[in-house]
Amino acid sequence: MSIKKGILLDTNAYLRLADNLHPLLSRTFGTDPVFELKILGGTIGEYNYQSRLKSKFDWVMSGRHVDDRRRGVLRLNSMGEEAVNDI
Repeated sequence: MSIKKGILLDTNAYLRLADNLHPLLSRTFGTDPVFELKILGGTIGEYNYQSRLKSKFDWVMSGRHVDDRRRGVLRLNSMGEEAVNDI
């Protein structure tokens, strides 16, 4: 059984890669360990707040990208949330 490891993409990396490497967040890379790319839930909030990003990356709200992001948002369990809050 392969070990899965997540790589967190910031908003800039996601916006630069997601349209060219679609699907980006629902694919895996490597064999052992297997890597999955993830984004934070606030990535789209940041996109919606910046009009410049909306005009430059107009593909973000297309259906195929919305579906891909649903699978690729980092979700923390309660222990993970506590660890983040302790930092």
